[in-house]
Amino acid sequence: MKFPQLSQSKAEILLVDDQPDTLRLLSIMLNSQGYLVKRFPSGALALKAISESRPDLILLDIRMPGIDGYEVCQRLKADEATSGIPVIFLSALNDTLDKVKAFNIGGADYVTKPFEFAEVLARIENQLQICSLQKQLQQKNETLLEEVQRRQQSERSLLSQAQKDQALNRVIQEIHKSMELETVFFTAISEIGRLLKLDFANIMNYSPQEKIWLSVAEYRQSQSSGGVLHNSLADEGNPITAKLKGGEMICLDSAGQLTDHLHQTLAKQSTGAWLIMPLKVGHEIWGGLCLLRQQPSPWQESEIESAEALAQQLAIAIQQAELYKQLQAANFELGRLATLDGLTQVPNRRHFNQYLELQWREAHREQTSLSIILCDVDHFKKYNDTYGHLAGDDCLKAVANALRDMIKRPDDLAARYGGEEFAMILPRTDLTGAAHIAEAIRQQVYALQEPHRSSDTADVVTLSLGVASIVPTSTEQSFQELINQADQALYKAKETGRNRISLYGLASVSRQVA
Repeated sequence: MKFPQLSQSKAEILLVDDQPDTLRLLSIMLNSQGYLVKRFPSGALALKAISESRPDLILLDIRMPGIDGYEVCQRLKADEATSGIPVIFLSALNDTLDKVKAFNIGGADYVTKPFEFAEVLARIENQLQICSLQKQLQQKNETLLEEVQRRQQSERSLLSQAQKDQALNRVIQEIHKSMELETVFFTAISEIGRLLKLDFANIMNYSPQEKIWLSVAEYRQSQSSGGVLHNSLADEGNPITAKLKGGEMICLDSAGQLTDHLHQTLAKQSTGAWLIMPLKVGHEIWGGLCLLRQQPSPWQESEIESAEALAQQLAIAIQQAELYKQLQAANFELGRLATLDGLTQVPNRRHFNQYLELQWREAHREQTSLSIILCDVDHFKKYNDTYGHLAGDDCLKAVANALRDMIKRPDDLAARYGGEEFAMILPRTDLTGAAHIAEAIRQQVYALQEPHRSSDTADVVTLSLGVASIVPTSTEQSFQELINQADQALYKAKETGRNRISLYGLASVSRQVA
């Protein structure tokens, strides 16, 4: 998916509406906010313009002659070049099914006419911010991939130069078989120890914050001899680590020959032949590779060259593993943002539908109950009109937090369903259990005592809730059936007075005011 490239100036917004007055009014208002605005009276003209120059965001009416807004959005989402452009529907259609359809075909948001410009502006800025974050993550992802590819190319170049030495080549290939750091450490130190016929070898990692060098992997030719795995080496006043931090190699044929500080320090562990290489990752000293033969003997030039090549390849493998870990984290963050509602930070409608479908299949397979709760903030439009849209946003956040606090099991899910509507999925929960949870949610929101002087129901913010439960028995059934049942129950709760719960299929409606 390609996201629009946002410039340093205000974004370009494309308006599509067959009403000249709406186009003119929005154009004037958005221009006053510094946005570059293009306006079109039909879907066909808009699609032609978008194919020539992609805007940063589209405000799209639904009912238009010729190609309606739904079809325009479907065509945009079907084209990879335009699928990342956020589309905000701007329509007089206020039916829930119209909104559901708009979101299902790829709409990012929905504003009903007549609209408040402050709300439109807030939703535009929210979608542009989401798009900007997605672009940043995508760029970071691409940069990390390019870096991995560049390092892999460097590895191939080095390997081609070492084709004469098959043993060295095999070791290098073994080192690079895995992207997991622990596996890289174990493979590298074992292969190096056997290749160079060492008595002992280890990999040390330097921690600048703690000023210690920690052994993260070791090789011992004789398993009966003592090892230093996970022992730490103090950095301060240590002649060995001072040379390594300076990027110097330490090569001693016999640590017991001389009495200087460096020889004496190494001789405390062994008087044999030492070869210690710095491991440099990027521009920083990551640690060191320590090689030892217990019997003093000169290091051959070919052995030193092999050790240097292995240290370089080990450093590359370490960097690749760390980059891979960063790449995994970036992908995870991108996926998280794609499934969260930008305002309330609870799962969005897309994630709700995906998760409900998953739980539906699970309930059908196990023949267990699956319940959902649909919630609607009572008289929310009046709340916005009275207190303003920023206060309305805070109200929605508070309601979302209340729903999140009611989650007691890892499989339960609370989500923003759209606008002032929220939903909860309750696997393995029957209608009675779901009703208890719904009533607890209603009381939790009431207990917030959020003032709402314009409400016809109470003087504080309240919720109406519809509850439905089903045991899927047929493959022909769809989770949409459960949504429709909960939606009918919600309508009943609102129709009979609000601030209450309604259970699908039951005549009674519960209401308890704290």
